Amino acid sequence: MARENHTFEYFTIGISAAALGVVAGFLFAPASGRDTRKRWGKRLEAEQKVWKKKGQKAVDQFVEYASDRFQEGREKFNDLVAR
Repeated sequence: MARENHTFEYFTIGISAAALGVVAGFLFAPASGRDTRKRWGKRLEAEQKVWKKKGQKAVDQFVEYASDRFQEGREKFNDLVAR
């Protein structure tokens, strides 16, 4: 029975700490929610553009590499067939 009381106490402490965290977040937030969402939206949009460019560059490099290897293979095959 004593164990059940401790569990309830821990649960109560956890809920209280979460509530205090939420209140502190509202009180000490540097900007309103709308401003924060706009700022994060712009930042995510910029990051998305950066990652798209990096992805496209990686794809282009792979295509060039694969094309070169394919051409080398084709030339070797043609040399073997020509013999």
